[in-house]
Amino acid sequence: MKEEITRADFHHACYAVIKFHFAVKGIKLEYKQEHELGEKPVRVDFIVINKSPDEKIINDTIGEFFKVVNIFEFKSPDDGLSIDDFFKVQAYGLLYKCIDRKVDELPITDMTITLLRDSYPREMIKALKKYNFAVTNPRSGVYNVDTGNFIPVRIMVMSQMSEEDRAELKLISRNFTLDDVKNFMRKAADSHDPNIIENAEAVLRVCSVINEEIMKKIKEDPEMNDVIIEIFGDLFEKDKEKAVNSAVNSAVNSAVADVNERVATDMLKDNYPLATVEKFSKLSEAAIRAIAAKIGVPVIV
Repeated sequence: MKEEITRADFHHACYAVIKFHFAVKGIKLEYKQEHELGEKPVRVDFIVINKSPDEKIINDTIGEFFKVVNIFEFKSPDDGLSIDDFFKVQAYGLLYKCIDRKVDELPITDMTITLLRDSYPREMIKALKKYNFAVTNPRSGVYNVDTGNFIPVRIMVMSQMSEEDRAELKLISRNFTLDDVKNFMRKAADSHDPNIIENAEAVLRVCSVINEEIMKKIKEDPEMNDVIIEIFGDLFEKDKEKAVNSAVNSAVNSAVADVNERVATDMLKDNYPLATVEKFSKLSEAAIRAIAAKIGVPVIV
């Protein structure tokens, strides 16, 4: 049976790939995943906080658009992107500006929204123009929406972006190759940074489900096995024959367990109820309670 990507899996991979993208460039930012707005379960996918907005991020298609608070909405290859998604994320951004803050503590001029999707949202662009929003296309795959006095929006279409611009983003689309995966994993290995490698694991898990054939190619490629062994170290046998046969499956299984534990840890720290943590982390109640005890937070029932 073909494995399916859950919303939580895909969003965690998107979160990881954006963190990876900036971490390997040495750009320091803060991140908030699945940030809850108010008391009801209304959440934005991902928020990037740029504490040094006066230091412009240059030569980076994603970062050049940043201000202080930068909200992301990710769409998987199977998800649509409609005009209602556009208004929904704008509404979420406005809620984020207003909830639990002093009046105009966060100026709207310090915010951006980025919508990220693999394919061109033709119907949404048509609807935006119908509503008299000006849409410009400054470079391939990048569409800026003039929202007037509201939060500016950038739509990024991965399938149209240049190879340099989409880089790691390509791995959460349908259109990546063995070389793309090898370059990504080599970059992770060369960083020697545990946090970057952790993010690489999350991305690898999802891209392997998006394109099952890539796993067969990885197994047949000695160089790719060497890359994975270098990254995951002691998790793999150094014996060449065993590595070729088992390295990829072991890497994916280990990544799944690590990702699930990190999801549970993050959700417990954000005071999500037990049932919600179980649903998204796919861990048992006993495992979740053990994690809560380890990090010293209560389990909310």
